[in-house]
Amino acid sequence: MKLKIEKVSENQLELFLSILKEIAIWLEEIDKPMWSLEGLEYDNFIRNNVDTDFYICFNNNEPAGAFMLKEENEFWWPEGNKIEDLFLKKLGVRRQYAGMGISNYIIDWVKNEAKRRNKKYVRIEFYADRVNLIRLYEDNKFNQVKRMTMPDGICIALYEHVIKYA
Repeated sequence: MKLKIEKVSENQLELFLSILKEIAIWLEEIDKPMWSLEGLEYDNFIRNNVDTDFYICFNNNEPAGAFMLKEENEFWWPEGNKIEDLFLKKLGVRRQYAGMGISNYIIDWVKNEAKRRNKKYVRIEFYADRVNLIRLYEDNKFNQVKRMTMPDGICIALYEHVIKYA
């Protein structure tokens, strides 16, 4: 297994979105929907993700996963600070690569990227009932900061990892 992460170029955006759509469809199939397919349509996605960096994780030059990084997330983290925060969004790994440690590799890469950018926190939010995500992030030294309940009753967990500097 040879992993590398690349920032998505404009001509790779459809590939990036196809990875997220594949994961979104699988999540719907197992009755754990997370991302709307409508929100992953090219025009909607670009309009709703300004000032966002998109990345693909490749395994032996095959696209294995995708994620996004943002420096602002006022909806979930209104107290956030663009100078201190890096937000990890839409981390997903294609099913044929599940269980191979790719999520951990991506999270380690994001922590290093946060350090390179002189950030204090990597922050993320996700549905609070997703036991596998709780385990993934807690195993990667993220701590729950708070929970918020949406008007529709869905509970969202907000987690952060504090970047350590020597």
